[in-house]
Amino acid sequence: YLFLLGKQSPWRMDPLAEFKNAPDDDKADKEVVLEAVAQDGRALKFAAEELKTDREVVLAAIRQYGRALSYAHEVLKADKEFVLDAVVLNGKALPYAADALTTDKDFLLEAITRNGRAFSYVCDELKANKEFVLAAVARQGWILMNVAEELKADKDVVLEAVAQNGAAFEFAAGELKADKDFVFDAVARNGWALEHASQEVMADKRIVLAAVAQNGGALKFAAEEHKADEDVILTAVAQNGWAFEYASDHFKAHRAFVLSAVALDGRALKFCAEELRADEDIVLAAVAQNGLALQYASEELKGNRKFVLEAVSRKAMAFECASEELKASTEFVVAAIGRNLWALRYVPEAVKADREFILATIAQNAGVFECIAEDLKTDAEFVLSALTRNGWVLKYVAEERKADKEFVMAAVCQNGRALKYAAENAKADKEVVWAAVAQNGAALEYAAEELKADKEIVMTAVSQYGWVLDYAAEDLKYDKQFVMTAAAAATLVPQASAVLLNHAETAVA
Repeated sequence: YLFLLGKQSPWRMDPLAEFKNAPDDDKADKEVVLEAVAQDGRALKFAAEELKTDREVVLAAIRQYGRALSYAHEVLKADKEFVLDAVVLNGKALPYAADALTTDKDFLLEAITRNGRAFSYVCDELKANKEFVLAAVARQGWILMNVAEELKADKDVVLEAVAQNGAAFEFAAGELKADKDFVFDAVARNGWALEHASQEVMADKRIVLAAVAQNGGALKFAAEEHKADEDVILTAVAQNGWAFEYASDHFKAHRAFVLSAVALDGRALKFCAEELRADEDIVLAAVAQNGLALQYASEELKGNRKFVLEAVSRKAMAFECASEELKASTEFVVAAIGRNLWALRYVPEAVKADREFILATIAQNAGVFECIAEDLKTDAEFVLSALTRNGWVLKYVAEERKADKEFVMAAVCQNGRALKYAAENAKADKEVVWAAVAQNGAALEYAAEELKADKEIVMTAVSQYGWVLDYAAEDLKYDKQFVMTAAAAATLVPQASAVLLNHAETAVA
């Protein structure tokens, strides 16, 4: 304590003893007490009573010494949220909570959820209570190591623990680890449990297949014969490509087999023989499954312009794995985006901020707007330019733009059906809707209900596509003038016949 205050050399002091004998004023000084309990949580015992109700001080003490909760005020010991916070810091605090909490099963389960170590401090009676233990291991499987011995041989309890944490099988009774049927059920829930099965069980292909199907990484624990078994390896790789690491070297160098493996999970490429990571067919098959698999290809392929462009055409994210030299080439970047527009997600920021280039690209695909620089997304002038080139961009702009008449007009004048993404106020604006249906009569579908009853707007729409009469207000659907106009336009759209026939019959009647 005195050392903390700079009053004594460290080799001459016992912090706890010094604080115990400190003046009362210091024991009531929060800053001093915080320093003391941080060095030795037991110092809380000698702090002023008012500080034993201070959450910050008590938690600082518990962090250093879990049993420090025993020195806290009774109010804190009975405070559920406070005790839970304490248990998170140090599970040893649990036994010192109020009796009402340490006998509350729901509270204890919440404590165990937050810190599994707390289970060590529950009473022996609960450690042998199957119902409670089932609920506990479902939250923290590894605490199986601390349950009553008879429950380590209980199939229900062990399966629940293993489902939550495969490694918990280590603590199961020996007879369960040697029981093939039980182990099959266990690995089917969590393949990682295979690690702790008996050697005889590990040699059973049926069990190994069940394990790797649930968790490919369980191949690590399989017997050597199964690491050289095609069925087992491919089942493991299908679940997790990285499981190929544990396959026999023979299959890692087997070209036809590797092609099958990377087609299931491109990440398997990482563990195949070096010469196969330079094989174009194998790498492309891997990239087709997972674009990022290109990172495991040979350096030569990652720097091969023609090859990388082919890879990008299959999966845009392959761009990220191209050589730095290629990614620094503007000509290559443009070519990559030309092969796959979504490569724009992965190109250098400078390209995403190139206004003219981005506008030209957006004209081809509105979705590109999602990938551009944030500065452009918030630039009103740029957004308007984008909307005039591709109305569908309205789908991706900020919500306030969708309600702004100027921006919506720019969109629907380019593509009337962009009205679909406008805010409700814009869909109820006659000028906006008229512009939309003038550009594309099908936009009538997205107009506000009151405008679907507007004769000028509906006539403009059905003059183009007779079938859109079906979106008009009920009284207009059966108006002879509108039906005749729609029928005249319908010759251009064969699928409209059925819709119009119904309206025409009703109009004539």
